[in-house]
Amino acid sequence: MKTRSLAAVAALAAFGCAAVPAHGQDMDGIGWTIASNSHATAPPPLFAPAIPERITTVPEASCGPGDRPEQGLQGEVPWTDPGFVTDGYRCNLELVGKLPGDGANIQFAWYGNCTYMSTLYSERDPEYASRKGTVVIDASDPRRPRETARLQTPAMVSPHESLKVNQRRGLLGADEGAPTPTTVNTNAVYPTSPGPHVDVYDVRSDCRHPKLLSSIALPHGTGHEGDFAPDGRTYYVSTIMNPPDPAIVPIDLDDPTRARPMLEWPTPSPLSTTAGFHGLTVSPDGNTGYFMAQGGPDNGLAIVDLSDLQARRAHPQIRLLSHVSWSDSDISQVRVQARIGGRPYIITSDEMGAAGGIPYSACQAGQPPFGFARVIDVSEITHPRVVSKLPLQVDDPANCAIVLSEHAAATSLTYSSHYCAVDDADDATALACSWIGSGVRVFDIRDPRRPREIAYYNPPPNPAAVRGDAIKSAIVPRLEQDVTTSNIRWKRAQDGIWTLWFQSMQNGFQVIRFTGGAYPLERRKTHA
Repeated sequence: MKTRSLAAVAALAAFGCAAVPAHGQDMDGIGWTIASNSHATAPPPLFAPAIPERITTVPEASCGPGDRPEQGLQGEVPWTDPGFVTDGYRCNLELVGKLPGDGANIQFAWYGNCTYMSTLYSERDPEYASRKGTVVIDASDPRRPRETARLQTPAMVSPHESLKVNQRRGLLGADEGAPTPTTVNTNAVYPTSPGPHVDVYDVRSDCRHPKLLSSIALPHGTGHEGDFAPDGRTYYVSTIMNPPDPAIVPIDLDDPTRARPMLEWPTPSPLSTTAGFHGLTVSPDGNTGYFMAQGGPDNGLAIVDLSDLQARRAHPQIRLLSHVSWSDSDISQVRVQARIGGRPYIITSDEMGAAGGIPYSACQAGQPPFGFARVIDVSEITHPRVVSKLPLQVDDPANCAIVLSEHAAATSLTYSSHYCAVDDADDATALACSWIGSGVRVFDIRDPRRPREIAYYNPPPNPAAVRGDAIKSAIVPRLEQDVTTSNIRWKRAQDGIWTLWFQSMQNGFQVIRFTGGAYPLERRKTHA
């Protein structure tokens, strides 16, 4: 999630937003900076774009008995459904167990039966010193997960979207993201100096009590996103910055107790973006990177050569191989590698709609007000091409008259996609995505050109828990609506039923399971 654009959107486009909730008075850093600007006049209750862009939404899931389907548009939480406050929405998914804690921030990671839940507490919280940090959870019994530790090194206090685990080496890593009041420049909404910390922990020895291996401060820029190469030898920090600040900083973890930066890239930038690169992933051999170019005319997927870094060559370089961009949504977020029917794809998501992330402006232009996922064929690495999109009905500009009259028009994050994960990267049949204000959405992607929705789970609100996150009200200002932004884990339970692990800001860590035979899906070959 892009902090700088969050501030801009809140300042310019808090349409339909009520006054900042009282608990916002206790926010710090970016959360308070954003929320304090979110007082704008609501748009007219009815709005129709002059020439709506033609968009094909993903077919809706067919729910079973005992479910509580959505009462409005696909993905919508309308004011007219008070039942959402007590029951939420569920379709072919049900809750197994959860640990709300004080609420959560954006990201979580996992290793074995352990999960790592990020938080973002206000420094004005009287228990800040003891409560801050990443919560370690033992989910051996998914019905009764329990906290076992808190990680309070600098990056673990504010990991933003960078919290990741390398499964091969059992390493947990993060870079320091959203700033706190002691380091924030409230005009730029970024830390001034020093640069971000990068923390690396061992979770293989005892996942319930991670052991700190390294905590280093980088000389420039800020932190935001990041991920490991599959072999765990390199952790790539993504700063979402443009030159002269570095956008990508690879960290050498050959010896994880002596983590060190290998280079700063790029200067100058090879692409025209508003904020460098966002999420990233690395090919199994470590030689190719799939980086999300964020915002601006080159918003989209960049494919880069990482072979110098993987081979540990002297004077390594990162080289741009190819790029595909789009303008119907903005702020490219995440990338997922998947083989479908034997063919390689990258699945991406955008966390904001068109027109610079302002829903009202996007609707005026007849474009999608919120961001969504898409499937990209990368079988020809120098010529990637988009083969399908996965917008929900709330993302369709034809429905602007509905969404702009509600709280959802507050920011372009509210009904946008965020993180996605496939069930099997080597033979994917299904995709699960966190969809911010629309909960967890699951899609059948066996035919990558014609994805369809098969399940969703949007948890009921739990506003009393919003203490461990300082920016929730700036993303979805309505207290009676949760925010789901985290990565999602696919895990088969002991009884053979498939579950999804994720976290949301008000309900914390949750485990849900499929019902009604919605999953698993029969694997089949497609004409990809």
